[in-house]
Amino acid sequence: FLAVHELLELAPDAALVIHSGSSSTRLASRAMRLGAQDYLVKGEYNGHTLDRALRYAVERKRSQHRLRYIARHDGLTGLENQNTFRRRLKASLQAAQDSDHRIGVLVLDVDDFKQINDSLGHDVGDGVLVGLAERLSRRPAPDVHVARAGGDEFAVLIEGADSERLRDVAHALMADLMEPIAVGSHYICASV
Repeated sequence: FLAVHELLELAPDAALVIHSGSSSTRLASRAMRLGAQDYLVKGEYNGHTLDRALRYAVERKRSQHRLRYIARHDGLTGLENQNTFRRRLKASLQAAQDSDHRIGVLVLDVDDFKQINDSLGHDVGDGVLVGLAERLSRRPAPDVHVARAGGDEFAVLIEGADSERLRDVAHALMADLMEPIAVGSHYICASV
């Protein structure tokens, strides 16, 4: 079953169906634990069952990816969620301790967000959060990670940051956030 592990390292998105001469339930169970989506025994299936096994394997793999995405991302904005951000921050702090790298963290809280929700409704408030998330993600960089920290808060992690890089990223993000956000017929200037 080393091949299952190696295949998943090479192609982590592949749906695997193991085809074996052994009908051992122990082997089948082990293959599934290692990441295979199904297990077929030679001579014990036909075209219909093979087709079904392949379709189900692909669907199971899609479901696994979707569940993994849901567990790691905020449902409204699509940004990393608070738990994912904490894990990333912890790993970045450890890496910074083990090297000369520094990190920077920006926490942004939307001013008067409750007033937006109360006066214009939660749909508009959600639209503002989505708009802010899009703005914060506008300038992709491999060393910058953006998350929704909860409610109306966002967090930005800048890895390998010196004070100049942190200042540049903060200024760029703030400039992006100053533009009004269009939500339906409303244009909202949200400040952080």
